[in-house]
Amino acid sequence: MAIFKKKIKQEPKKEVTQSASTKKNATNAYQSTPRRALRQPLITEKTFMLSQKGQYVFLTDPQISKSEARKEIEKMYKVSVVSIRTLQEKKSSGSFRGIAGGIKKQKKVIVNLKKGQSIDITGNR
Repeated sequence: MAIFKKKIKQEPKKEVTQSASTKKNATNAYQSTPRRALRQPLITEKTFMLSQKGQYVFLTDPQISKSEARKEIEKMYKVSVVSIRTLQEKKSSGSFRGIAGGIKKQKKVIVNLKKGQSIDITGNR
């Protein structure tokens, strides 16, 4: 029951103005943090068959968006990407010889390239 309320002194609000350059630097600081979008290319029998059709599969960070993955692939391999498909793999748990373990959550990116372009994933020259 609050018959007597405490009186709170209200101070006038101070307007904090930031210049346009400090706002711009604040947003660029987050974007320019080094973050590796692509972890590694996924090399299996199935992905090898896809690579013959011009589709390549990469493991990426789960928070990476399609547009970030596209920019990273185009920058890294100097190819033009036609389309990208993504799929998320859930974290799985299990044990090996009585020791608990598992696989981390990961994201796969399937990339389609323009006709005539290819990426040398295996490193054979």
